[in-house]
Amino acid sequence: MTNNTNRQTLGEQMTGLAVQTDKFKTTRISLSFVLPLTVTDASTASLLAKLLSRSTKQYASPTLLQRKLLSLYGARLSSGMIKLADHQLLNVSITVADDQYALNGEKLIQEATALLCESVFHPNFSQSTVPTQDLEICRRLLIESIESTINDKRKYALSQMYGFMCQDEPFGIEIGGNLSSAKAVSGEQVVAYWQAMLCTAPIVITVVGANDPAPIYEQIITEFDGINRAPKACRQVFSYAKPTEVRTKVETMKLTQGKLVMGFRSPISSVEQDNMALRMMCDIYGGAPYSKLFTVVREKMSLCYYCGSRIQSQKGFICVDSGVDEQNIEAAKRGILDQLVAIQQGDFDDAVISAAKMSMIDGVISVTDSQSSIEAWYLARLFDRTMQSPEEFIEQVNRIQKKQIVEAARGVVLDTVYVLKGTEEAQ
Repeated sequence: MTNNTNRQTLGEQMTGLAVQTDKFKTTRISLSFVLPLTVTDASTASLLAKLLSRSTKQYASPTLLQRKLLSLYGARLSSGMIKLADHQLLNVSITVADDQYALNGEKLIQEATALLCESVFHPNFSQSTVPTQDLEICRRLLIESIESTINDKRKYALSQMYGFMCQDEPFGIEIGGNLSSAKAVSGEQVVAYWQAMLCTAPIVITVVGANDPAPIYEQIITEFDGINRAPKACRQVFSYAKPTEVRTKVETMKLTQGKLVMGFRSPISSVEQDNMALRMMCDIYGGAPYSKLFTVVREKMSLCYYCGSRIQSQKGFICVDSGVDEQNIEAAKRGILDQLVAIQQGDFDDAVISAAKMSMIDGVISVTDSQSSIEAWYLARLFDRTMQSPEEFIEQVNRIQKKQIVEAARGVVLDTVYVLKGTEEAQ
């Protein structure tokens, strides 16, 4: 397999990102719009994303659109939202078989690109609103998605912790917004948002496959000829202030297993500097079965049903979430903090470092198994100081030494504690 990545400027606030690889027999083409993240915009953007892949002017129903996709040898059109630090990406993608596999010489790449453009630039909207049936179907799907997060108490607790920790930062807002904002968005708001997005949002055109991206870029750029573009730059700015006190929020709901979520801040962000040591520190802390949280807090101390850590690279956050019995919450909190201190003091051996490196490398190797995961890899790094390829990431993992992990750990400070307890009725 060969793999070559090229990033180039196609216009003002318009970027082309091509990953040329001969591993697949298909090509994936995407348009991603970089958007601000507010509660109202989160709901409006999510509704718009669902609508864009539902129908178009030319293919005015899901049935007609699906019939067209089938005529392109089963091409797949999808859309969705991606949270990226303090911003959100509206992404519309199509995956289609390469031209050489067409039985009758069809120009599949060209036709698929045209269909992608049809969905983005010519959706099934009137001049000022959205067909009521389409809007309400997509609204129902959005509301169900929001409700599913509320019903999944682990996801809910994570969301609540970040919302409390980042109450003055866009990152605290969930993709899709909340139930009240999802119910309130009108068809007129969706159309106005779509029009503003085409005019003002920075754009990333992604092509993953063996084909030359230049004709694809040209075909998409032509669609902007009639649009008065005045793009507004979206930049991720990192600022760090060491927490002076730990903020705590306690909530009760009808559940039998409590949730303890702890949010930490670090002065290390991938927006400004290399953060590989912090990534590895997070893995050793609670990212795998060999980690401190798993082997000590969960297994040895038997304080949690689960206990793990995750990193948010652009924001410099580390989050620890755990499922605990209410009587063990304080002990679990102490145990989690004690294991952070242990890493800060270098209490881990070379075998653990080797296991962490192997685990991180295995995870990255799997990125190249699908075109969607390759695309997601690069989009997740849009705001990073350096947009690393998976191969460059692996090389850097292998260079990390213990002293770098310890140094990164010493900058990690507890900011927020969120506790979700069960009501007496649920006990």
